[in-house]
Amino acid sequence: MAQGLCQAHMTTLVRVWDADRGVQIGSPLQGHTFWVTSVGFSPDGTRIVSGSHDKTVRVWDADRGVEIGSPLQGHTSFVTSVGFSPDGTRIVSGSYDKTVRVWDADRGVEIGSPLQGHTEGVASVGFSPDGTRIVSGSYDNTCESLGC
Repeated sequence: MAQGLCQAHMTTLVRVWDADRGVQIGSPLQGHTFWVTSVGFSPDGTRIVSGSHDKTVRVWDADRGVEIGSPLQGHTSFVTSVGFSPDGTRIVSGSYDKTVRVWDADRGVEIGSPLQGHTEGVASVGFSPDGTRIVSGSYDNTCESLGC
């Protein structure tokens, strides 16, 4: 697959764009039932992760444009942010339910219990470059750094 960008804004679709030519690659990825709020590529570019107001996280095959496995479910409010770990083995998701969840990217199951500490919805999540920590920002005006 050509190096691309992902886009999702006020739609249930995820679109992949060629970053050099500015054209859409393939058909939009369909599966979410409410607005897609966050998207990202795996470090090796073979998968795409998306989070949505439908409270799910979905993983897609970036070349074939099809969903891999079942939606990752567990959040009780809309998913606001998603991302892969630097080695591509885990996915982190943040939600307006005030939790951060970590998922096994290959098996599609949650790892451990939800990470809690925010008093308002989580706005953004990410892994440290070495994959040993997760950072989350919240609408409670705080930033948490959590060990993995």
